[in-house]
Amino acid sequence: TVGTAAWLGRDYTPLPALLAQQHSDTGERRRFELDDGSLVQLNSDSAVDSDFNAQRRLLILRRGEIIVNVGADQRPFWVQTRDGIIRAQSPRLLARERDDGTLLAIQGGAATVFPGAGSTADSVTHGIQATKPLLFTASGSRTLAENGLDVWSWGDGVISARNMRLGDFLAELSRYRPGVLRCADEVADRRVSGTYQLANNDQVLALVAQSLHLRIDYRTRY
Repeated sequence: TVGTAAWLGRDYTPLPALLAQQHSDTGERRRFELDDGSLVQLNSDSAVDSDFNAQRRLLILRRGEIIVNVGADQRPFWVQTRDGIIRAQSPRLLARERDDGTLLAIQGGAATVFPGAGSTADSVTHGIQATKPLLFTASGSRTLAENGLDVWSWGDGVISARNMRLGDFLAELSRYRPGVLRCADEVADRRVSGTYQLANNDQVLALVAQSLHLRIDYRTRY
């Protein structure tokens, strides 16, 4: 398995996301089905390629974030990212490119991460009591610190937060809209809880501002 991961890592090329087989625009979320019956959800501003053959199924994350409901098939299912390769033995998997690495979460089953070119392996298993998501880079992996965000919630068209810093919440919401979204430093540590519909993020801003007694200033339409 390590040899297979190393081979896949060697062949990875950072192609432009716009050339990918499937991609989404800012604020858009898309679903599509792979040849094996796997269902893939693309988050805002995301892109993937698929490369299946008789021996394995490979999904290449070019940019952004995906949720995969893995179809039943005898061939192993791999997800290739900028920071390494994931062997999915889970029915549901989430992978997201971040500035500080690739986030991995699973629901049920297990997954194995091969950071970088696949010379080493760290495994993460989610059982009945799911463990925290994993963050990995080309040099290794670590458990992701909890910040109050339900990382799976966008798959249902919502952003769900529990006692989340306002600054972190706005950074997450900004992924779904053009332009710049930020808050004053003196209110960044206020806490946000609730579930909000991503289809109208202006309304999300209005609801959060109302609950925290804040003022919203729009400089331009962006």
